[in-house]
Amino acid sequence: MLGLVSAVEPTLEEVGTALGLEDLPSPECWLQTKEVTSITLQIDSVLETLAEASAQQRINSPSRLREQFLQYAESHLTDPNLNVTMAAESFDMSPSYFSCLFKKSVGAGFLDYVHQNRVRLAEEKMQANPALPLKDIAEQVGYTTPLALNRAFRKYEGVPPSVFRKQM
Repeated sequence: MLGLVSAVEPTLEEVGTALGLEDLPSPECWLQTKEVTSITLQIDSVLETLAEASAQQRINSPSRLREQFLQYAESHLTDPNLNVTMAAESFDMSPSYFSCLFKKSVGAGFLDYVHQNRVRLAEEKMQANPALPLKDIAEQVGYTTPLALNRAFRKYEGVPPSVFRKQM
């Protein structure tokens, strides 16, 4: 029994800490009783606690991942070099796996999300300063040319930036 406790204790502590269970009973307490039935009940209780914590973590994980994805996209939104590969690398994922998870958790493809938010940001800049040249706005929101902003604007707003400005 001492061998079992010695083998399980480090792993149990590591898993318990990873799941946020600091008050998990130590396997050393299993040795306080000599009855196999009592030891079995204690082990079952610990395993049940671990299983519940693990299930709860899986439930909470998608929302936490979604928040991390959105935070990353927002903080890099104006970077003209932002792409799926760059984002995937920061999450230590392949680009295809990142794209799949991003779309599943956010509800839109990564580049669609980026372009929609760049267009939103461009609209805010146009409203704040109507005389600001389109070239400057494009650079400030992450596009290398006004043409790229114009294309994105047409795709996501249905009108070019010049028509949007007239409608303000």
